[in-house]
Amino acid sequence: MLQNTKGEIKGTVLGLVSAIIGGVCPVYWKQIKVINSAVILCYRVVLVCVCMFLICLLLYGWEQTISPLRRKGAVRRFLITGTIMVSNWGVYVWSVNSGHIIQASIGYYIMPLIVCLIGMIIFHEPVTKNKVWGLAIVTFGVVALVFAYGEFPTIALAVAVTYATYTSAQKGVRVTGIQAMFYQTLLVAPPFLVAIIYLELSGQGAFAVASNTQLFILSFAGIVTALPLVLMLDGINCASLIIMGLTNYLGDTVSLLIGVYVYKERMDLPQLMALSVIWIGIAVYTVGSIRSAKAEAVFKGKGDDY
Repeated sequence: MLQNTKGEIKGTVLGLVSAIIGGVCPVYWKQIKVINSAVILCYRVVLVCVCMFLICLLLYGWEQTISPLRRKGAVRRFLITGTIMVSNWGVYVWSVNSGHIIQASIGYYIMPLIVCLIGMIIFHEPVTKNKVWGLAIVTFGVVALVFAYGEFPTIALAVAVTYATYTSAQKGVRVTGIQAMFYQTLLVAPPFLVAIIYLELSGQGAFAVASNTQLFILSFAGIVTALPLVLMLDGINCASLIIMGLTNYLGDTVSLLIGVYVYKERMDLPQLMALSVIWIGIAVYTVGSIRSAKAEAVFKGKGDDY
């Protein structure tokens, strides 16, 4: 019991650190907004690939790093998930540097609920009444948000759908998260590397517009991208998914507050009310998840008595 408690505490701390780092990431991307978002994406993919490769070599060695790619269907699966992941990165960086941090944050609020819908429809996972009510309230909030913005919240839904699809596609992957990230970026990196070389030689890349300081900041894109993900993956191995999910919402809230108070993005009262409805739905859904987890724990505990 004590060991489990220590694991939960460790996982919670890792999740909180991951969420805070992810939450303040908009500040990092804003520092290099002079660089075109497409160019940033190219560097981000290549640098994450290099970063993950070095970590894999350090942790697993050459053979254990490469052997999972030899499995049947592995290359195709990682190519698909890598493409989805990179799409999410591209949408997010563009949204931050074009003044849409709030919409991107809202997208990550919606994302867990889309994952739930995918679990219900595709993987036939069981749901409780509270979860259904939570999903219904969030859906109402999203509809209200559409009317509050006066236009379709394309960015928020693009962020939510791409990340939810990517997360769901990881189900059943028999490798560590670090390895998965390396394989995914490895398989999609070649065209991005070619693009970097072409853009830099033609005077359209980062070196043409960025200062030495900004180029130095850009060099950390791989670490900035990978660190919160690695911390989250380690946290998942220690704590429950419910706890890790709750820590994710902290990061989303940090990003949203940065958008409003640091970069002065506009949030009108109708938008705030619609977002409040989404938060209520998330709260209802979370309560349902906690109750389900407790009920399952009690059931297992009784089962152990027989």
